[in-house]
Amino acid sequence: MQETQSKSNVFFKILNRIAIFLYTVGCYTYNGTVFVLKKLYRMTGLRSLFKYLGPVLPKDNLPQFFSHSIKNTVHRILSMLTGASASVFEDTLSPKAKKKYALIATKRVAAFLIPVVIMCSATVFVIRLQDYISAFNVVINGDVIATVEEPQDFHNIESYVANYVQSLTGKEYKPDYNASLRATVAYGPSLTDEEETIRDRLLKEADDQIVQSYGLYVDGNLVMTNSSKETLDGLLDGLKTAYLEGTGKNAADGDERTVAFIQDVTVQPTYVSATATQTNAEDEFIDKIVSPIAASTSDKNITNELLSNFNETKIYEALNTNPNAKAMGMPISVKVVQNEEYKTYQSYKTERLPDASLTKGATKVVQKGSKGVTKVVDEVYIIDGKEVSRATISKTVVSEPVKQIEHYGTKVSVTTGKFKRPVSGGSITSYYGYRRSGFHTGIDIARPTGTKIYAADGGTVTFAGRSGGYGLLIKIDHGNGYSTYYAHCSALSVKKGQQVNKGDVIGKVGSTGNSTGSHLHFEVRLHGNTKNPLNYVSSR
Repeated sequence: MQETQSKSNVFFKILNRIAIFLYTVGCYTYNGTVFVLKKLYRMTGLRSLFKYLGPVLPKDNLPQFFSHSIKNTVHRILSMLTGASASVFEDTLSPKAKKKYALIATKRVAAFLIPVVIMCSATVFVIRLQDYISAFNVVINGDVIATVEEPQDFHNIESYVANYVQSLTGKEYKPDYNASLRATVAYGPSLTDEEETIRDRLLKEADDQIVQSYGLYVDGNLVMTNSSKETLDGLLDGLKTAYLEGTGKNAADGDERTVAFIQDVTVQPTYVSATATQTNAEDEFIDKIVSPIAASTSDKNITNELLSNFNETKIYEALNTNPNAKAMGMPISVKVVQNEEYKTYQSYKTERLPDASLTKGATKVVQKGSKGVTKVVDEVYIIDGKEVSRATISKTVVSEPVKQIEHYGTKVSVTTGKFKRPVSGGSITSYYGYRRSGFHTGIDIARPTGTKIYAADGGTVTFAGRSGGYGLLIKIDHGNGYSTYYAHCSALSVKKGQQVNKGDVIGKVGSTGNSTGSHLHFEVRLHGNTKNPLNYVSSR
């Protein structure tokens, strides 16, 4: 009783302080407001504002008008709190009167707040009470482990556990525990969390029949079990590594690569029969996961990595004992995301300029062109070794294209009508005319390979290329019925259509075509008929 009374006194003291605070604020608000309005009125801006508002405001002093309105408002608030007339507060109250009206205000506030607090509390209690329902405590071997709404809820869980244990052991399961239900009241929303608690406890009670293990699940389907979670995680990591290595040949150096399973592949706690024989984890993983992948994938790089990351012999044994492995398809699909770096090349432009120092048809490269180079990085998505998409994430210009500048000849060749010897020095090893192998249509001048060959006279190159037994051959039409042939060259310095002048370098001596040694075969023809070159050039 004393405790209740002391709590009541504290409550009324708090209300008393609230009422005194409101009363004091009301008194001081009046004086403070008058002071502020007087200050504001003296400001030029507000005085101008009052000037414009003059027609709609009282004609007497504006600060007094506003202070009078606030004063009346404060008196009405105090009147509402105390129940006294507003006129009582127009005069200054004595300390005794202030205390009196503060006590009255406290009682009136309390008379209003207490019912409100009681009603709110009752409402909250009623709302909360609706969530409480009649239920049953589940007691296992004397321990209250959970609560259910209906007895049937517990029996359903008990039946599920019994069937589960029986499916693992292959024999009827007879529980060896004492279970009972006790009526109680429980908070309804929390009962949904109790089913897992009951199930785990009943499974532990069956520890003589089943033992805890770990299961490898693919999209919720149990594939294999093992007593070590680390072992299963290691096998899955090995599979990921095989895909990373198998698809990494195009990956950009230093860039991070990611690998993930397409399916929902998880390792979760599970149970197995206590009498079950533990198989070799890698052998079972190879049989159920690796060998079907090796049989189905068309990517040789991934297959090679699977063979190196897992027991190669076991994989082949699994394939031989399971000829339908390929038909099983890919039990697990793997996605690899990597950056691939490569270069693209941009062609260069060629600028051609006339050059009077070159004969017509001749060209000379004075600035060699080069292609532009751009480094491109793509983000590539690879699923089961096959690229499914890519997106360019960066382009970096390594070098801009450099244009090629070529000079082309404009000088017209001049035919002199007289021939010069096509090579310097050398001896004639075969003359014009009949010989044991047949008619020889020119002369052969022996010179080392690479010796320069000169145009015997000015003219137009009508052929420059390979021609049967002649090997590399150059033909020049001199425009006056004469033409000259230069055969067995090792290199050509002119091209068809090019004009040359007498003494221009047109090629190099060689031994191409039907030739037994390095020499120049030189012919002179008039209107297509061969002539003896020594009638036109000197023998030395």
